[in-house]
Amino acid sequence: MMNSVETALVEMAEKVNQVYFSEIPKLDLTQISTDLFYRKFGASNPERYSNPFYDHMIRQKLSPYSFKMSHSLDYEAIKPIFTIDRMGE
Repeated sequence: MMNSVETALVEMAEKVNQVYFSEIPKLDLTQISTDLFYRKFGASNPERYSNPFYDHMIRQKLSPYSFKMSHSLDYEAIKPIFTIDRMGE
């Protein structure tokens, strides 16, 4: 059970998160297919590839979690999406 100080800190953290995620520029999801969220292998290397979702993620320096939270997407329902961050070693 949390005491009043812990409860106040949790409430403050939730408010900060709401403000942070509301400030992230939104991508118009009606204009793009959710298929663009996931990686795609090219036919050659290098290959020019235009993906508005990748562009948005890179320009805004977003993690998949930040993107999902800022767009009010169900974090658990959407499979892992593109990230510019290095994951693992």
